[in-house]
Amino acid sequence: MSRKPEGVYIRAVHKLLPPEIYSMKNHNPFIGGVPDCWYSARRDMWVEYKWLPHEPKRAYKPDLTKLQQQWLRARHEEGRAVVVIVGCPTGGQILLDLEWEHECSPAFNATKRDIAEWISKELLNVKTTHARRRGKSDNPRA
Repeated sequence: MSRKPEGVYIRAVHKLLPPEIYSMKNHNPFIGGVPDCWYSARRDMWVEYKWLPHEPKRAYKPDLTKLQQQWLRARHEEGRAVVVIVGCPTGGQILLDLEWEHECSPAFNATKRDIAEWISKELLNVKTTHARRRGKSDNPRA
């Protein structure tokens, strides 16, 4: 079992998910670009996790491979729920709607629990859309 920080972070988020959510960790050396995790409940979601050893001091762009960028964009254009979650020792960030293609804010305000709760709301609340939320109470990224 991997002890790399990204894997440790993913497992910590998974431990906080309710049992109704099925999670599958992906690793296929023959097919590049597929996100780290697939989640399924009332709807499904693909998540690429990235780990930074330190919280950035200025705007940054997640380090996605070309294949990851292409895969995420293609699924997004199909209308699928795809996100990039970036974690660091001080917190995490959820990037929606192709935000990962642009410079991102260095604010890492979401705890692992916030991220697990956000994933749970997205997957278990059928009425929830994958659109950006505005209110701080609904969005751990605010």
